[in-house]
Amino acid sequence: MSVDIVITAGDGRAAKKVFGRNKALLEIEDVPLVGHVVSALQRSRHVARIFVVGPREAITEALARCGDRASGPKEVRVS
Repeated sequence: MSVDIVITAGDGRAAKKVFGRNKALLEIEDVPLVGHVVSALQRSRHVARIFVVGPREAITEALARCGDRASGPKEVRVS
């Protein structure tokens, strides 16, 4: 059985920022945190689709910087 996943990446207004930035955009080993999460979900056989909810432009740019790490067979939508 596969499920759809929603990643709530926030918009930075309701959540407390870290170093003045949205936590989903903080980098670990030069990869945004949201990229690490999407990469892990891409490898899961239990995930059908991935939806990321947050600041659309910033999340899209962050995932683009991840290159192959965040890409895979599953559909990823940012809204």
